[in-house]
Amino acid sequence: PKPALRDARPADAPRLAELIGELGHEVDAKVVRRNLAPLRSAGETPIVATLGKEVVGLCGVHRMVALHRDRLVGRVN
Repeated sequence: PKPALRDARPADAPRLAELIGELGHEVDAKVVRRNLAPLRSAGETPIVATLGKEVVGLCGVHRMVALHRDRLVGRVN
């Protein structure tokens, strides 16, 4: 299958918890699911990479104001 990117969905929470766990940050899928809503409301919905229907990667994106910049600063994690 061809890789694709899309916004994370609540149904992705179990797989996202697994991926986050691989980085050494144990988190329950319920916490991930609960945190998706405020991230979406803030315009910072995580992006997932898929191969077919399988989620294979995750990227968080954040915008913030910095005192030393005249524009928003972005952070990818």
